[in-house]
This record gives sequence, C-alpha cells and structure tokens, in this order.
Amino acid sequence: LDWDEDSYKIFDPSKTPNGTIDIMEKYRDIHNYCATLAHKTNHSFVPNCEFLVFDHPRWGVIPCIASIHTIAAGEEIFVRYGYDLDYCPDWYLDAWEKGAYTVPD
Repeated sequence: LDWDEDSYKIFDPSKTPNGTIDIMEKYRDIHNYCATLAHKTNHSFVPNCEFLVFDHPRWGVIPCIASIHTIAAGEEIFVRYGYDLDYCPDWYLDAWEKGAYTVPD
C-alpha cells in the first residue's frame, strides 16, 4: 500500500511497540465516529501532547491524547506520530531532514 491508501493507521499505545489502529473508511468522518479524535491530531516533532489509551465502554481500548504541559486557550494540539523513517510519508521525512519542526507557542 502507498501512503494515500494507508494514511489512516495510527499508533496504538496499548499494543507497544508496533501497534497500530486502522481507521476504517466509514469511520474517518467525525459524523460516523467521534469516540476519540486522536486520529485527527496534527504531528509535531516537538509535541504538546502524547498518545495514551482509554478503555471506552463501547469501542474498547482506543487511543486518547493527554497534554504533556499546560496548553493555552487557542493553542493547537500536536502529537508526535513516531513514524519509522524508513517507511513514512514524504512530508514527514522532509520535515525531519529539514528540521522543519512545528513548535507550539
């Protein structure tokens, strides 16, 4: 699969070290699935949040996000995707190589 077909796999901290959750196409729209929005969070190499897990009563163990410091009102939420640099989207590798890290305010 290429990254366009495989882009809705997210890290699942409950299945470390290599766990992923594949967000099925029908659940990619928030009108069909909003028990967690962890799969909608943007990446930064300098994140202000991290993935954890939550045992949801309907969906079971799902990823959730917890802040790693105080987040100001209006500040964007970022997590580190943690992709393997040998198999990652081009934008991720480019950002890593250029040091183009989105740093939260």
